[in-house]
This record gives sequence, C-alpha cells and structure tokens, in this order.
Amino acid sequence: TESAGCVEISQLNQSQTPADTFQGVRKCVDSENYKQAALLFFSTMSYGFYDIQRVSDKTAHQGLMVLRMQAVSGLSKDKVDRLQAELKALSRNSTEICSTLKQRGIPDYYPKYMVQHGMAAFDGEQPNKGLVKNFDSQSAWETALLKTAKCKKS
Repeated sequence: TESAGCVEISQLNQSQTPADTFQGVRKCVDSENYKQAALLFFSTMSYGFYDIQRVSDKTAHQGLMVLRMQAVSGLSKDKVDRLQAELKALSRNSTEICSTLKQRGIPDYYPKYMVQHGMAAFDGEQPNKGLVKNFDSQSAWETALLKTAKCKKS
C-alpha cells in the first residue's frame, strides 16, 4: 500500500487504493481538517465504487465498507457530525469535487484489497483474476463519479 496523508487529491496517484486513501481521510479528521477529509472521502469512495463494478465476486464488495468503518471507528460524535456536514456541503455543489476527481482519473491498480476480501479468494475460484470479463473502464468510471459525487457524464 501507499498510505496517504491528509493531502490534496492532486497529490494522490492513480495507483493508491481506498485502503491507502481512507488512511488520509482519518488523518484529516484527526487534525480537524474536515474539508480535506471530505474531498479525500469522495475520491476514495469513487475509486471504491469503480472497484465494486470491476470485481466479479459480489461478496468482496463489502471490503470497501469495512475500510470505511475502520476509518471512522473510534471517532467522537462531534467529529463524525463535522465530517458529515462537510460531505453534505460538498455534495450540494459538486463542481469542485467533480473537476478534481476527473483530473485524478481512472484507477490503474489491481484491486487486491477487495478481491482478497471475498469468498472466492478462499475457494480458489477466481477466473480472470477476480475481475469482470470485458470490463468497460470508461463507463464504469463515469458511473462511479455519478453515484458518489453526482458528477455529470462528460
């Protein structure tokens, strides 16, 4: 993993997975930088939703929610409320986050963090390395941006 700090999305690269960037979300919240935490959260969830579309084992998709729960585990109610308020504020006007996410671009890593979370990893049944065959990456990326940050298709 390439653990992310509390950084601007432009400082992330396309090989950093949600397992990496949720750590940055937590670091931002811990330092009370809620706007940056919210921006990183949207980026992380966009990459995670993209991965959900490309990982064939549906039981593996819960890996994203496990990471999200770990990122907020142990936070005070006040910190969670402040993060949620910032997420709502950003989602009301998604222009800023959508532009930033589109600049970051489509993930270019193998989603090992998710594939290994599913039952198929234990069964040894993973055709196509656990990925959807004939996957349309551009369409999936646009769907991920629409579902997570309400970005219009380009």
